[in-house]
Amino acid sequence: MATTTTGVELDLRDLVQGAVKRAMELGATAAESVVSEGSEFGTVVRLGEVETLKESGSRGLGVRVFVGQHTANTTTSDYRQRAWNSWCAERLSWRRSPRKTRWRGFLRLSNWGSLRAT
Repeated sequence: MATTTTGVELDLRDLVQGAVKRAMELGATAAESVVSEGSEFGTVVRLGEVETLKESGSRGLGVRVFVGQHTANTTTSDYRQRAWNSWCAERLSWRRSPRKTRWRGFLRLSNWGSLRAT
């Protein structure tokens, strides 16, 4: 499967593999990536006449990275290599932060609406 970006044809498989490879090079202990593309066309006919034509398209590249027990994820519609290199580096920059948040489990339903900020 291939797509074009600024006139350059990209293999979507290469795109996700490149994103995972870059995340690992930047220090992730594990990473996963997903890509999606779609297009849609619709029409509305009223009294035998075309009233509305709609055409839309979407695409996205997502990466989830893990560093130890911490995780971060991001998505973009910009398939250019320099763009996803940049946001991969940005998402992994938090691993150098001295302040990290530990996961403390899921919120119990009995506490919904009754928790106070600490």
